[in-house]
Parts: sequence; C-alpha cells; structure tokens
Amino acid sequence: MERKTHAPVRDWRTATLSLFVAAVILAAAPGGLGNPAGGAEAASPGPVGLARSVWLQTTGTPEATEVMSATPTPEASPSPEPTAGHDEHVDGTPTVEASPTTPQSPTETPAAAAAAEAGIPGDPYPEAPLCQDHDPRTYHGLWNAEEGCHYDHHHGDNPHDVDDIFGTEYYDWAGGSISYPWETAHSQTGCTENDCKHTGYVWLVRRDQRCYSQYTNGCVVAFRAQVHAMASAHDTSVRYHSAWFEAKVCREDRPSVCGIFRGGGWQDTGDLLIDNRRVIDYPNSFNRIKIHSLRGGNSHFGTWYSGSPGGEEKGGGLWFVAVGIGDMWGPLDPADPHRVQFYCEDPTDHCRWNGSQYQPHDLAVGFPPRFRAIVDPDRDGVAEYDGYTDRYGLPVSGCTEVGLDCVPLVFENIPVAYRYQGRYEYREYDVLFDGQTSGWLQFPD
Repeated sequence: MERKTHAPVRDWRTATLSLFVAAVILAAAPGGLGNPAGGAEAASPGPVGLARSVWLQTTGTPEATEVMSATPTPEASPSPEPTAGHDEHVDGTPTVEASPTTPQSPTETPAAAAAAEAGIPGDPYPEAPLCQDHDPRTYHGLWNAEEGCHYDHHHGDNPHDVDDIFGTEYYDWAGGSISYPWETAHSQTGCTENDCKHTGYVWLVRRDQRCYSQYTNGCVVAFRAQVHAMASAHDTSVRYHSAWFEAKVCREDRPSVCGIFRGGGWQDTGDLLIDNRRVIDYPNSFNRIKIHSLRGGNSHFGTWYSGSPGGEEKGGGLWFVAVGIGDMWGPLDPADPHRVQFYCEDPTDHCRWNGSQYQPHDLAVGFPPRFRAIVDPDRDGVAEYDGYTDRYGLPVSGCTEVGLDCVPLVFENIPVAYRYQGRYEYREYDVLFDGQTSGWLQFPD
C-alpha cells in the first residue's frame, strides 16, 4: 500500500472573470502588494440536501469583525494595491491503495481486540478509528500515523517542515502551532476563532521553490502561512480573519540575495463577490475581495484576495496572503450569503466536497512608502526591523509581550527596493482510498 499526500489538483479559470477582476483591481489601485486575478470553471450542478445556519452574522449588518481593545492611531496616507494576474494549477491527486483487513478471529484475545480498536500505526487504512485525543493548539493533518487513527478535520501542511529555515520562535510567540493571541472573535458573542471555528485554521507551507515572480522583481522561495478560511458560508461572509506569515524572499536579479520576513495579525478579506456581483459590500475595503460563483462558473471554487490592511481600513500593508479554496462544502446563495448549503445530500457520509483543497494563490511582501522609514531607519536600502504591529498591521511601540495588538514584525536583510511575490499549486489534504474520499472529513457543526 502506498500513500501519496499533498499532490496538486486541477483548476481551470475562464478568461471572462479574470478580465473582470483585473479591471476591478486595476481601477481601484494601480500597483502595490499582490496581483489578484479571478476565474471560474464551467457551470456545476446546484446544491442538494440541507441548509443550516451556524456561526452566522446578523443579516442587517454583515460585518463580522471583532470588538476588542483599542488600537494605536493608524497613519492616514494610502498605499498602492495589487495588480491583476492569472490563475494556474497543476494536475494530480493523492491516493492510498485500499488494503484488505483481516477479520477478527473468534479466538482473538481481549488485548488484541483493544489494540485493533485503538488503531494500527503506520499508513492509513479505511477502517481506522477516530482519534480520541485532540489538542486544539497543536498542528495535525488528517491522519495520525503514530496512533493509527484519523481526525475529522485537517490543518493543511506541517509548519515544522520549514523549522530549519524559520526556526521555532513563532511557536513560543503564538503559544502553540495552531492559533495565536491575535485570533479574531465574534463581535456579538465574543467566541474566538479557535473555540468556535477551530477547523478553519490551515497551514500553507512550501520550501525550495524556484526564484520566479510573474509580476514583480522579487520572489518567495520558502514560506509558511497560517490562515483562517473555512470552505463554507461560515467564513465567506466574514471580513477579517487572522493569519501569520513567514517567508524567505530573494531578489530575482540576484537570487543569492535573500532575507526573512515574519508578520501577522488580521487579514482584510474584503467584499464578497458572487457571479461578478458584490453581495456584501464593506465600506473602505480597498480592493480586498472574495470571488465565488454560483451560475457564472464553478461554485466549488473560491479565491480570497486578502492581506494586511496596514492600519484599520488603510488598504495596503506589508504582506499579502491570497488563498484559493478548491472544494467548498456547498454553494453560496447571493440572496442569503450567510446560509449554509451542501452539495452532498448527506454531508456526513463520504462527501466529496469537503474543504480539503487549498492553494497559496498569491503571496507577497512589500514596502508601502509610509512604512519604509520605520523598517529601514538608517535608510541604507535594506530592511532590518524587530518590533510589533497592532492587529491591523500598523507598527506600534511600547509592547512588552505578544498580544492582540502586539503582533511580532521582523525584517531580516530584505532590500526595500523590491516587491516579493509568488504563486503556488493547490494541494489535496484528504486521504483517498482507490481514488475516493476517506469520508473522515466532517462539516464543523
């Protein structure tokens, strides 16, 4: 039996929506971080089955941001915004060949039966039990090879795969490998992301990438980004989501000249577009958009052009992490974008559309003019900075420990005359047996 995981999957985007998004973004702000592009596949079947409402915002006020401590006064000057690009994916899916299981013998001892119920360490197998122990602050994939059991959700790639590049200081700052002190909370109930929407945390990790950027003069050759992006109406109707981003960036003209960036806080995911129409239009969203389709394309996909605002509603910060979601649990209803729907008649029974595919669609690090003097105080053209920002990405002083408005910000040897950008393939995080879903992923009720 062979297990293959994290393989790229396909996604075709139509030129029509790409041109529309390009027009929107270029009209909003020429230049800046990121290079958004939209797209959609051919039309797909509509939803079947259930419609539930979980963690939804009030319909009169779609804003789902957090009401917490006051933030330092942000600067007022605007910054450049991203320009348009084009989507790109690679073929392949992970698969695990199903292996026959041996029926329990009538003479099997109680100890042997207990061992089988506890799970068989090693490669995944279809009859594996659900893991009984779960730490909400610790990373895990869908399969636990040491215990021989599976979880009912995944957290993407393993952030420890690049500890040799970025070190382990982040885990001390965050208090673990999942979530962090700057997580968001529901504006009405106060329930935090990790308590009420834990399954939305996804790590996107790559290393040893080619130094290439289609749109800028700098590249991203390694990174780990923790984003919060549930593949359902739970999150598509919410504006701010927390994130953390570390990247090794290099000059494209001299790939040996590289530096390290670390930063986090809240990402502004902006307005919600369905079939090219803004169904949730936030004030001052500054070109941050979530693109989904219902009838005008493939409703299984979505692309979120989100980034640090660099101050509340300032529209352009120091970093940008756009996320692609490859298999939504269900379509979004333009008339009621908060309503949860499913493609599968019974989403609990081996549902193929299960939030298992994610893409680092567009990652970027750059230097809006209002920040350059802060991160390059000696003005030698190289950013060297070790400090903090508030949740909105505005550098602040006076922090003594990590908190909601004391998020670490670090630049190490990064030339400020460059903008660093990269785009990467989708990955599948389900475990497949004979090409079919394991059925282990469950909708977060």
